[in-house]
Amino acid sequence: MTQMESGGYGALLWYLMNLKIDIDLRNCMPETDAMKDSKVCSMTPVQTFWHECLVEGEFETGNSWEEPHSKRILHESFKERSRKNEHTSREVFMKELKKIVDYKETRPNRERSVIFASLEECRNDFEKSFGIKITEPV
Repeated sequence: MTQMESGGYGALLWYLMNLKIDIDLRNCMPETDAMKDSKVCSMTPVQTFWHECLVEGEFETGNSWEEPHSKRILHESFKERSRKNEHTSREVFMKELKKIVDYKETRPNRERSVIFASLEECRNDFEKSFGIKITEPV
């Protein structure tokens, strides 16, 4: 205690003022399961739908990932999974989905459809955008 009273406070202040802090680490939050859960819980319904599709690695359309997916069937699948948002129109759903993932529009057999990038690429893009690592279901 006498050391602190005889100049120790000043020495501590000088040390802390001159301490080099890596700027990249100042606001770095540790990735924890609780943080991941918090991010998932705060997603919009469309973001949650897309996250579930990425985790499962498939759509309920029965098509493989890279095949065309009917906008109508995707929207119906969204409404089925998210009962409280069943009044979301297909147009609003597709606009919200476009903000999350890039896709190509196509019309095989005259039905409006979309084609997504590979599953791995979609997962990587989601992880970059949302900071949530996609893991396969157990």
